[in-house]
Amino acid sequence: MTHEEVFPHASFKSHMPFFDGQTLLFCRADQAVEHRVANGGAIWRMMEDNPRLKEHFADLPRYSTIRYRAWKLAYADWSDRQPRPISTGLPTGAVECSPAFYREGKTCHVSFIGGLPAEQGLEYHLYQMSGPSLDRLGPAQCVLPAQARLGFVSPSHVCIGRPRQLILTDRANNRHLLVDYPLSRVYRVTFCADRVESLLITGIDRHNAETTLLYRLDTNATLEVRAPDRVYKSTLCGGRIVFARRDAGDFEDRRLWHGQFSLTPSTVRILRAGLGTK
Repeated sequence: MTHEEVFPHASFKSHMPFFDGQTLLFCRADQAVEHRVANGGAIWRMMEDNPRLKEHFADLPRYSTIRYRAWKLAYADWSDRQPRPISTGLPTGAVECSPAFYREGKTCHVSFIGGLPAEQGLEYHLYQMSGPSLDRLGPAQCVLPAQARLGFVSPSHVCIGRPRQLILTDRANNRHLLVDYPLSRVYRVTFCADRVESLLITGIDRHNAETTLLYRLDTNATLEVRAPDRVYKSTLCGGRIVFARRDAGDFEDRRLWHGQFSLTPSTVRILRAGLGTK
């Protein structure tokens, strides 16, 4: 199995793909941006009530500067792979990541995780927008008030991620399903365009190794996604995988590659339990 770069001549970085066999939805970014955030913690609350403590820590910086890539949504037809921007209506410094989409009749629905600059850093929520096509979408609307670093909206579920759990809401009957995954950390959860009853999970296992799992909600089977390259924040459709490969630069210096993959039974045991309706 050999892999090729999706945008071999591009100067921009590319990340977090979603592919339905014809259209590639992804995140792109150019130069990194900076945002000033307030330093938090109990020490600052204690200093408010203790003048001596405040004097002792007078040189403690009140603010820090974080540096990050303000990823923005884009798409490309697989036939020509010409990237086109998607307007979400979020601020320039916002992060738009983990996109997914599906078509319902003549309407296209896009969901993504958006991070808005705030005093304490970036605040992440699940967003959705709809329209007749990817270049004619309405402004992004927050799906749920709770903050979320993981999640998506599929034809069958609304998914919100917690540190070690996922909560999936069945859109047909509003029943809730709790999914526990025994991974140390999860970086992304999405679904597959041709396997909407599946979860594609990228994370770190208990041995501190990156892993990508395909969990089938319909059969309760867990499969490991394998390829010659490290599979990171990928998307599967048919026999093709599109994934992010890290360049020689910093952590967010990534580009998209594509090729073949294989599925093998996994020893990771994913647990699930019904939560009824709310």
